[in-house]
Amino acid sequence: MTSLSNLDESIDEQSRSVPVLSNEMRMAYGTVCDRRPQGRVHGLIPHGEALWRNTMTRLLLVGLLGVIIADCAGYWRAHTEGTSGPIAWSIADAQSAADRVGERYAYSFVLVLQETQGTPLTFTTLTYTVYSGTATSSGTDTRILQGTWKLRAHGSYRFPFTYTVTCREGSGCVKLEPLAPTYHIVLTGTDSQDKPAQVIIDTKLPPDPSVIRKH
Repeated sequence: MTSLSNLDESIDEQSRSVPVLSNEMRMAYGTVCDRRPQGRVHGLIPHGEALWRNTMTRLLLVGLLGVIIADCAGYWRAHTEGTSGPIAWSIADAQSAADRVGERYAYSFVLVLQETQGTPLTFTTLTYTVYSGTATSSGTDTRILQGTWKLRAHGSYRFPFTYTVTCREGSGCVKLEPLAPTYHIVLTGTDSQDKPAQVIIDTKLPPDPSVIRKH
C-alpha cells in the first residue's frame, strides 16, 4: 500500500508537470470560458450574427425613413399655411383628379382665412396668379375678382379654388405630370376703421394632396 505521504508527493509532482499560463498568455488567448467563438467559419456568417445585422439594418432604414417623412411634412406645412398681417391662412380640402383618357387634370382646394387681431375686415379685390407646376404645361394664369368678402373679428372665411389643365391633341403637350400648382394671392380691402388692408399669400401645393396637414 502507498502511504498518505507518498500519495501527496505524487500529486505535487503531477501538478508541477501541468503547464501554467502566464498573465500575458491569458490576456492574449483567454481562458476557455471567456474565449468568444470565431465570427466566421470558412466564410460563413453564423445565423445569430446575420439576424443581428439584418435587424440593425432594418432599424437604420426605418429611422432614415422617419427623418425623410418628417422633413417632407415640414416642407409642405411651410408652403400650405402661414400668416400675413392679421390673417392666419391654411389650405384645406385639397383634391387632385385626372382624366387620363381626355388628358384633363384638376386640382381643387379651399383657402381658409382666420382673423387673429380682433378687427373686422372687408375685402373687395382678389388677385391671383397660378402656375401649374408641370414642365408640360408651364404657362401662368392671372385672374382678378371683384366682390365683397366680409371677415368678422376672430372669424374665418373660405375661398374655393380649382385649377384645370387640358392637354388637347395637337397642342404639343405630350403627357402631363401630376399637378402641383403654385399660387400668388393678393387680397385688398379695408378694416373697420376704413384703413387699407392687404393680405399676400404664396402657397405651393404638393402633387399628393394627402400630405397636407388636417386642421
